[in-house]
Amino acid sequence: MSKKFLADSKGFDLAIGDEVTITECRPMSKNKHFRITEILKAAPRLSILKEEAGLDAVLHRKTSETAGKDASANESSHS
Repeated sequence: MSKKFLADSKGFDLAIGDEVTITECRPMSKNKHFRITEILKAAPRLSILKEEAGLDAVLHRKTSETAGKDASANESSHS
């Protein structure tokens, strides 16, 4: 079971998928009666995932040039 709440996120850098703690506060608008107090678990950001992929490629010495050579070598060995 789940329920959606409107909460004020002023001062927090949030993204879809973040888990947060909310507390009840004074009404901030017609429907907004909660404020985010802390971030429990941040969802992975796309920019972080791209950096990790780039680091993996550097650590394993994979570049577009070597990937092309590997593909052509595999094609010639299968013929």
